[in-house]
Amino acid sequence: MKTLAWAVLVGSLVAGCSSGSSDSPDASSPPPADSSVPVPDGDPLLPDAAAPDADTTPDADTTPDADTTPDADTTPDADLTPDADLTPDAEPPDADLRPDAVPPDANLDRDVIFTGANATAQFGNLAGGSLFEDACPAGQALIGFGGSLTSATGFHRQMNAICGTVRRSGQVGSFVLHVTAGTTLPVRGVLQGTSPWIRTCGADQILSGFVGRSGALIDQLTFSCVPLLVDATDGTTITFGTVTTLAPIGGSGGNAFAQTNCPAGQVATVARLRAGDGIDAFGIACGVPSITP
Repeated sequence: MKTLAWAVLVGSLVAGCSSGSSDSPDASSPPPADSSVPVPDGDPLLPDAAAPDADTTPDADTTPDADTTPDADTTPDADLTPDADLTPDAEPPDADLRPDAVPPDANLDRDVIFTGANATAQFGNLAGGSLFEDACPAGQALIGFGGSLTSATGFHRQMNAICGTVRRSGQVGSFVLHVTAGTTLPVRGVLQGTSPWIRTCGADQILSGFVGRSGALIDQLTFSCVPLLVDATDGTTITFGTVTTLAPIGGSGGNAFAQTNCPAGQVATVARLRAGDGIDAFGIACGVPSITP
């Protein structure tokens, strides 16, 4: 019975399909535009026949942009190289900053040079004591002596020479020579006297001669001094001023000896003494003053 029922059902289905064949759509006709049967859209269900959208390929813009390559502007700019203005200026320092070509200028100052040592005669006991020849340093000359006496009117026990520095200063048209304190030379004579003394030349003067009295020792001395003058314009020509005489030192013992001066054009630069217990003999040596241009 089940078999018979199944056969009847199948037959009914077959017959139903055959009876509607005249109404089936023509295979060559497309479905009506308003057909409610959806036609599968090729876009979502099938891979699009079109090649991958150019937009999905790497965009040419995503390749390194020419602008991202080192910009020529990133190379050192010519303006970044040391500016010519930063290099030492070719112009010389302002003339106002250079030493003024017009004196006064410390470089125009010059020491006076004394050349030679021409000895004068010595007076006193030429066999007594020991000989000392005390010379002033370069650029200096004798400007006086100091020492001590056995009494205010006695003979000389000790003595030492005093030097002064002689220097030109000023400028063209007003050059002058000045004498300033220099070296004090060693004391000669063993025994110190009771009456100290000192004699020095006047301002800007140099010792140039002496006169006195002597016996077995030096009893008295009187010194002569002279100023040195320089041509105000050339600054090198030296002349001599008027000689002055200092007050005598010592007593009236012994015998007088003659005035003794440096040779012409010279001044005293060396003290020539003979000394033991006292000052046995006295003399000087002299040099020629000059100035290097």
